[in-house]
Amino acid sequence: MGAVQDLIVRYVTPPVEGNFPPKPEDALSVFKALDNGLMPKDEAYIKQYALEKDPSKGYFYVSKYDCRNMNLEELTEMKVVREKRAAAIATKRAEKQAAKTTPPEPFTCCFTGRRPKDLCGYNHDGYKPFMNYLVQYLGDLYDQGARKFISGGAQGFDQLAFWAVERLKTFYPEIQNIVYIPFDGQSRIWAEIGAFSQAEYKNMLKKADDVVCLVSDVDQMKIPQYLKDRNIAMVDAADVVVAMYPDDSWKTNAGGTSHCMRYAAKEGKQIHQLRYEIDNAKVHPTGALIIGERKPKEKSEDPEQENNIIPFKAAKEEKKTGFESLAGKNIICFDTETTGFGSYDEIIQLTITGICDGNAEVLYSNYFKPEHTTSWPNAEKVNHISPEMVANRPLIKDRIDDLRKYFDEADVICGYNVEYDTRMLRQSTNGAIDIPKNRTWDVVKYFKENEPGPHKLADAVKFYCPDRVEWFEKNAHDASADALMTLEVLIAQAAKNGVDLTENEKGLE
Repeated sequence: MGAVQDLIVRYVTPPVEGNFPPKPEDALSVFKALDNGLMPKDEAYIKQYALEKDPSKGYFYVSKYDCRNMNLEELTEMKVVREKRAAAIATKRAEKQAAKTTPPEPFTCCFTGRRPKDLCGYNHDGYKPFMNYLVQYLGDLYDQGARKFISGGAQGFDQLAFWAVERLKTFYPEIQNIVYIPFDGQSRIWAEIGAFSQAEYKNMLKKADDVVCLVSDVDQMKIPQYLKDRNIAMVDAADVVVAMYPDDSWKTNAGGTSHCMRYAAKEGKQIHQLRYEIDNAKVHPTGALIIGERKPKEKSEDPEQENNIIPFKAAKEEKKTGFESLAGKNIICFDTETTGFGSYDEIIQLTITGICDGNAEVLYSNYFKPEHTTSWPNAEKVNHISPEMVANRPLIKDRIDDLRKYFDEADVICGYNVEYDTRMLRQSTNGAIDIPKNRTWDVVKYFKENEPGPHKLADAVKFYCPDRVEWFEKNAHDASADALMTLEVLIAQAAKNGVDLTENEKGLE
């Protein structure tokens, strides 16, 4: 008789010359061992074993080592050794887990990297060595605290990174896999099927935990700028940038990945550069270079706001605690209308709302003349604000003191996709008003986590404030209307969680 490597037994019939048929009594000993559960059985053997239990019709094939003379007692001893080894491994794992007394601080990663033309083309097989390495590397980042991953949805490394995170989510379902799309219709010229195709792109967007589209009204002449703006938005939202780049030429090259890495370095973000080489039409990893230190996050009294992530198992409890933390606070909400979504666009309307006599009221609203932009035809189609309407309005830099008093005195600053509005405010004031993330509250976040999409402000109004739908449909895409309804939605969300915000009367102080 014999066994294969980990004691999986194969029953071979008929005997083949050159192998070593066991004696009938040895075969019977193995049958007993199998019956007593002392030796595992593979599927092929089980079928044969069920059909015939006669040692004269076959024999056991000897593979890695010869155990033809192993009797029942020796098999039993081997089982005991195997069980002791398994117990020792389990104990070691338990001790390692117990040693993790404090969980790592959660952080966000974003991805940037090369396109298929710079790698091994449109062949999935060519990326397998690198994908296996990438999944393992992201697993190490998860152990360090990475819980949110943002990819750009483009062909090449962006999509490889997304699917690597999806594989990781099978083990860690609390991970958030986010896609930032630079503009609507990004995949329109791609192949319909195959690697990095429209079909794979649609499947990716379907599986993503969230999809952020930066530009819906596309100007073909501005697509290169949209791509840069997408990269900037991802880096701004991340703590760590994972970049697929083979060498140091990113410091001087003009490509999109190089620009993204240089921007990340300028902003002081830690960069994990995954280097590679291409051999025999396959991408092989050659190691990782870590550039810079990951900056510790500012501590917040509200973990939900600080991390912008709700733990998978304790979601309901933490959501309730989050709304309770708003009670009695000075809450303001603000919304902006802008000349566009890019890194050089400017605010042309800003409204701040607060709670007065139990209702959302406008505290401040103004139009602004942009300092550097002369026309914005695409944005004008949405917000209906023309250059002529703001030609005689003040520059926002001349109203910084007026605006700052509202933001400085507020305990909580809320908005709908508030990260975008805070970025535009920082950008338009040249950093004079820079609202830290731990003071903000994103109203869309609770909506996305609890209700199916779509998740535009109009959808939130229909769900939480159905009596206000008709009014909002007539006034949407105006900063005043959007800021008012965002605050009303927040009040309704809090009420749904047993928290009454209508008693908050600090907004007008």
